[in-house]
Amino acid sequence: MPAAEQGAALAEAVRGLAGENPTLAAKQISKITDADARNDAIRSVAENWAQNDPAAAAAWLVGQDSEDLGRSMREVVSSWTNKDATAALDFVNAQPAGELRDTAVASYVYSNREGDVAQSLRLAESIGNEESRQRAVAVTAMRWMQDDKDAALAYIQQTDSLGEEAKERIIERAEGGAEGGAEGGGDDRGGFGRGGPGGGGPGGGRGR
Repeated sequence: MPAAEQGAALAEAVRGLAGENPTLAAKQISKITDADARNDAIRSVAENWAQNDPAAAAAWLVGQDSEDLGRSMREVVSSWTNKDATAALDFVNAQPAGELRDTAVASYVYSNREGDVAQSLRLAESIGNEESRQRAVAVTAMRWMQDDKDAALAYIQQTDSLGEEAKERIIERAEGGAEGGAEGGGDDRGGFGRGGPGGGGPGGGRGR
């Protein structure tokens, strides 16, 4: 079998194994030489592992040599936040500045819908990438409006974490009584996806 076909077969086998034994599958990742196939396998292992042990999945993921960890990190942190928001927050806070941390922070903020709004805003404001930061802050502020509209509007008007266009858009939604709010979209971005405030976010690579 040609080397390319062997690599593809190994990657497929690892992805299949990830659903049954992600710990064992993780040990096979280094044998996959094709970058795209390895990235797909890493994502499969991380997402399956996170279902039962997100802490282990996250610790393994940050040690992987890949420029495409963002999607996997989003899935792992989201799963972890839904299981144990406190532990997920500790992990997020421990990450060094960079794109991977930005991705982890955003995923935590979007997933922790019942968490403390002030804490979520502080986290969102710490995102280094301006576009991703504005989107996370906007979503959190929209969520806040559901509980305390006046306080949320006061924050929006004074914060430096949102551009004027984003502020106007949020305020217009609030005044118009839009129900999309922070509940819109599967990842809780409230309509502030890639076309939201500031446009698209970071690529989600290592950036470390």
